Amino acid sequence: MKSTSLKFAAQRGVALLTALMILALAALLAYALMQQGTVALDRAAGAQRAAQARALADGLFDYALIALFRDSEAGQTDSRAEEWAKPLPPLPVPQGLVTGKMEDLNGRINLNGFAGDSNQVAATQKLLTRLLEILKLNPQIAGRIQDAIDVDDSNIAGGEDVDFMSRRPASRAPNRPLQHFSELRYLPGLSAEDYATLSRYVCTIDIKAKLNINTAEIPVLMSLDPGISEDLAKKLWRDGQANYVTTSDFVLETARSGGPPNLPSVEPFLGVASTDFIAHTRIKLDGVEYRYSAQLDRKLYKVIWRMQGE
Repeated sequence: MKSTSLKFAAQRGVALLTALMILALAALLAYALMQQGTVALDRAAGAQRAAQARALADGLFDYALIALFRDSEAGQTDSRAEEWAKPLPPLPVPQGLVTGKMEDLNGRINLNGFAGDSNQVAATQKLLTRLLEILKLNPQIAGRIQDAIDVDDSNIAGGEDVDFMSRRPASRAPNRPLQHFSELRYLPGLSAEDYATLSRYVCTIDIKAKLNINTAEIPVLMSLDPGISEDLAKKLWRDGQANYVTTSDFVLETARSGGPPNLPSVEPFLGVASTDFIAHTRIKLDGVEYRYSAQLDRKLYKVIWRMQGE
């Protein structure tokens, strides 16, 4: 009898242990299912939030185009004193805030000038070479960029197909006007640091676009002529509020301030109005920040490209 009781007790112990194991496994399975459900809900909420951010960004870019179009109807010049140049103050939206700002691309040296006629190519080469020297970068980068953009196969400084193919990953030279400076990330001889320094002062817009002296930064103004010193450029810059009505006014003030009497090689490519801008927006929804950028062409009244990031 005693051995039978022990046997039954052992069997009950095994059954209890098995039941506990089954209960533990069921609890783990239920927890895993709950976790999967939570992850799925979080993913759905994240996707919905990202879609809302994109829609808000698109709306802001459309608004910016309208503002630029109205500005062009109000005057024939563009400067940082105008409304488009003022950052958009934080704008409340459901569950978040939206801010924005615009930059004038015409205030930068247009690398697509290398795809223009011989005079424009020469002017672009002079401007870019001087800018590189001012920024203490390798002046040969100008020749490599020219190689990459111009349509011929003449290798000036190492920016043709053979040079791009030697890189990893291998690629080909664009040999065409660029839509964005980032297309030159793999340009031979252009480091990540060089790229970051240079990208502030160059653009890739319509070949015939002119450099707006009202919105050009100090290094760009210095690149117009070796006779424009940093001090003179700061004076011409007018604390970022330059507003010349004509390029002749700019040339005259340059001469009166002790600079070169004229700028014959680059003046035909200078202007006081702008056609291309970059709009940046930061959108914060439920504590998550999204950043978007877009190039706006006021002349064509369209968005040329848009991307997430700045």
